[in-house]
Amino acid sequence: MDPIAASVLALFAGLAIGAGGSWLARRRAAEQTDVPVAPSIADLVPLLESAVLWVGEHDEILSASPRAVSLGVAQGTRVGSAPLLEAVREARRTGIATEVQVSLSRGLGVSVDLLAHVSPAADQSVFVVAVDKAQEERVMVAVHDFVANTSHELKTPVGAIALLAEALSQEPTDAAMVERFSGRILTETTRLTELVSQLIALSRLQSADPMLSATDVRVGDLVGAVLARFGTLAGQCGVQIARAGDLDLVIHGDREQLETALANLVHNAIAYSSDHARVTVSVRTAVRDGTDVVELAVTDNGIGIADDEQERVFERFYRVDYARSRDSGGTGLGLPIVRHIAQAHGGDVTLWSQVGRGSTFTIRIPTHGKGGA
Repeated sequence: MDPIAASVLALFAGLAIGAGGSWLARRRAAEQTDVPVAPSIADLVPLLESAVLWVGEHDEILSASPRAVSLGVAQGTRVGSAPLLEAVREARRTGIATEVQVSLSRGLGVSVDLLAHVSPAADQSVFVVAVDKAQEERVMVAVHDFVANTSHELKTPVGAIALLAEALSQEPTDAAMVERFSGRILTETTRLTELVSQLIALSRLQSADPMLSATDVRVGDLVGAVLARFGTLAGQCGVQIARAGDLDLVIHGDREQLETALANLVHNAIAYSSDHARVTVSVRTAVRDGTDVVELAVTDNGIGIADDEQERVFERFYRVDYARSRDSGGTGLGLPIVRHIAQAHGGDVTLWSQVGRGSTFTIRIPTHGKGGA
């Protein structure tokens, strides 16, 4: 058994044996006497970072950690997986701890495979600790690739800055050269700063579950914030930005991450459009793979993307037009960040494009009702 899971199970099994059957009685007594009550198991479980459930004798969930809720291990007051529920009942019946593999859907074709450690307590309640082993393996592979790719990407601006500084040191009195080279140093420094910022953002995204801080987000507010951010840039580039569709729709997720994803798409659309072009952000509902979703589409009539490059644009550091990307400050991380955010919210991102006609990137997030104006 996983050491962390075993420790958590041992801790809560001990608490359950010593106090699991009496905490409700102590709470009632405290309410009558106004005496403070020490934290119970139900109070402690929500504080844990791991996916932990405390299941009662009638299969009802007495307490669940935020991670258990975000993964779908807990669905309301019920266990979110039939195999896991069966393992809970078996552990309660036999009094023996067990393990079970569980696969849970997280949205559009996205699932998570968990190893659940199930341990019975003396009062017929059961504790569950679910561990995403696949995530640990994915993180190890991602870290290796991340370091290798990042080292290569950082060499370009750092090397350019070093060469420019050396050239300046050789001709410090040539005013024209100083002005030209110092301008290029500033450009490379800006590019390096943006690259580091994107790397930090990607690192944070990979280490956090956005659904732990999810709230209801009105799409109109999201779109408005993003378009306000890029109004000046669009004006400088001669690009007109429009919005369309049902902006009162509501999605459930991390507001900051969703805004980052949409902002990356809008920025790319502006950067890869010609003067007097048009960029449109449209919103609608749809059904994909049997799931109701909200679609946020960003459409431009820019240079477009060839068929053989359309999947590669979601690879880290890949750029369709390196020269144009360099001029616009592109890092090749914007679209990978968009895909990561969409998938972390149980959705996905798709691309339609034709060379010379433009592109449409569509983020699809499972819907969550309709808000007010």
